[in-house]
Amino acid sequence: MKIIRAEHVTDGTIDQLLTLNPDLDQQLLKTCGYVVDNDGLTAGCFALEQVKSDVYWLRQLQLTPEMAGSVIVLIETVINMAKEKGAQALYVHSHQPQVDTLLTALQFDETTVTPGDVQAPEQAGKWWIYHIS
Repeated sequence: MKIIRAEHVTDGTIDQLLTLNPDLDQQLLKTCGYVVDNDGLTAGCFALEQVKSDVYWLRQLQLTPEMAGSVIVLIETVINMAKEKGAQALYVHSHQPQVDTLLTALQFDETTVTPGDVQAPEQAGKWWIYHIS
């Protein structure tokens, strides 16, 4: 699994991702997004948005069904990326019970605090925070 800045991939790769999920925010993906590559094949994407100097928000995490088993490794990679950027906290907004279970297993804590002054997503869900040390 290889992580590539979305700004460094072709428009065709972005189009592939939009085929997986037409609701992806293409502008967000291009400004702070990453593409997951698996042996030369586009396997997913995510955005790691900086909301404060030391706070990041993991958004738009998408993986192909074939890569679903790698989601834990991918989230751990994102945590390390945030740490390298100087983050003290990483937020996730989840609207799926399976993701809630996964985040709990990865030692995220449910929180009522949102990251900075961001507008909460329209979908109802839960906020999670990972404290980076």
